[in-house]
Amino acid sequence: MPAGSIMNGCTGSLRSVHQDDFDTWRQIIDIGADLRLTAAQAAERTSGKHLHCIELWMPGKCNLHCRHCYVASHESKGILSKADYYRLTVQSVKDGLIDVVVPGMEPLLRRELWTVLDAARDAKARSVGLTTNATLLDKNAVRLHDSSLTVLNVSLDGPPKVHDRIRGHGVHKKLAQGVRTFRSVSDKRLLTNTTVNAENINCLVEIAAWSLEFGVDYSAFHPYELADEAENSLALTPPEATEGYAHLFESFRQGRTSSIVLEAEASTFWVIVKLAQRGILDDAHLVIDEAGFLFLRETCGDRELLVGLNFYPHHFIRTIRVADDGGISSCRSMARVGWHGIGDLRRNSVRELIHSPDAIRALELIWSEFRDAQRSLEGESLQWFLNFVGSKVESNPVEYFPRSFPVHNVAAA
Repeated sequence: MPAGSIMNGCTGSLRSVHQDDFDTWRQIIDIGADLRLTAAQAAERTSGKHLHCIELWMPGKCNLHCRHCYVASHESKGILSKADYYRLTVQSVKDGLIDVVVPGMEPLLRRELWTVLDAARDAKARSVGLTTNATLLDKNAVRLHDSSLTVLNVSLDGPPKVHDRIRGHGVHKKLAQGVRTFRSVSDKRLLTNTTVNAENINCLVEIAAWSLEFGVDYSAFHPYELADEAENSLALTPPEATEGYAHLFESFRQGRTSSIVLEAEASTFWVIVKLAQRGILDDAHLVIDEAGFLFLRETCGDRELLVGLNFYPHHFIRTIRVADDGGISSCRSMARVGWHGIGDLRRNSVRELIHSPDAIRALELIWSEFRDAQRSLEGESLQWFLNFVGSKVESNPVEYFPRSFPVHNVAAA
């Protein structure tokens, strides 16, 4: 799941960015981009700087085997018990990890999911996010509405033919029924979450238009990332991705789509830079949410377009993932080097593990990806982009209130 807290479930207002907000954001990027430092030194200086989010990984089995997925081949019975998940969730929130996320495999296959949702409520987590392929959503919609969930992310890869080509025959029909049922019983924030790749780059407008029709609050898009166990031929070149997003943004401005969130990771942040260089983001305002995520924001009627600027590595800096053995990890280290976590949160504290040599090495790998992406840009493109964002810091900040979703009262820890 992408990192932005629109997707994690934070529901507070957005405001324009103060200079100190921008300085904090840029400081992390400057450390990672400073080639006088090794990637390991960058990792040491940034690890654990702004931790607030915990992702509880429940692999088990998945009922789909999607072509772009790097986790479907990993099946596990799991080591953690339901009691372990409860204690880890409650303790993590007490330790400041107040945004709780349950990402893939398919969480609705796991009984432990409901334990985590109960624990998040008992601990008064600020937000609770869940990602699902939606094939089991129809029969779980009411229970999810009654839970502590604040945002539901549904994986959508395209219209029926494209979606089913990636995920399997008949999957889109089940997804549509699940979304329809969930929206009929719940007004909680609902997103479609699309990994943009060679199969669906020409379908982005169709995806966002479908989301608008089905009452989805946001269509979220993030570029495909290379992984050792996925079909990497689906990856896009920077020009291909930029052209697809440019068309999507134009359609948003014409009122043809839902609200949109564009996210990029350390290895794919070039897509945001390319959009800015083409002038596509010139009219956007710089805003920040309650979790400290920066976005470029544009509005059209009662809808908004948000471009997430948390493209530096968020895992081990803002987010940790708990593997099913109790250790901490990141989505990128899982994709690249294996599935076992670092340490064991049943015995070690978050602060102990986040600064361990193994965690530094995992973050070093992600900073290396960021640097590879940086080198792919022409000349001083990154510095130009950072200055472009800085030019949008307002001297008299104002409040913005997103209007495309209801604001729920979620207690902050």
